[in-house]
Amino acid sequence: MDLMSIKSVAKRNEAFRKMSKAQQCVAIARDVVAQIKAKKYSAMPGTYFDFHAEDVTWDWKALQKLLSLKRAPVCEVCAVGAAFASCARLGNDTFNSNCHEKLLDSFDARSIVLMECAFEQHDLLSFPTNASTLEERTKAMNFGEEYNDSDERLVAIFKNVIKNKGEFKP
Repeated sequence: MDLMSIKSVAKRNEAFRKMSKAQQCVAIARDVVAQIKAKKYSAMPGTYFDFHAEDVTWDWKALQKLLSLKRAPVCEVCAVGAAFASCARLGNDTFNSNCHEKLLDSFDARSIVLMECAFEQHDLLSFPTNASTLEERTKAMNFGEEYNDSDERLVAIFKNVIKNKGEFKP
């Protein structure tokens, strides 16, 4: 069977829910790094979360199952999209299209804004800028500019989250 067993998914969901917020962030960050290295995620500036697979139909309720396929389609993601996909993969089977809200169950708003600024390498007016200062966002953008390759930049962002125990500190 290509899908993980229902029992193992339920077990993983339960284990994820028992983690502290910081532990969830670190687990998500580790998964993002692993998925980039496995070529399951492709970092794509300007793209939130997308994949192209003609033979796969899905909806938001089935996202965790889709991402658990051994032959899951490659997901094109930004920083927030990568966190969203890994959060869904690791233990949140209740996602819908409002994933920013769900990510706040694990990440603080400041980290979400700064990770995205670092990845996109510009200030994002579509995010709640009151969660961070202009100085912090500029520092995040400078962090991102150190990496020309999008995949390397995404890995660096999430390694920073791991190093800082669940918080992005550019």
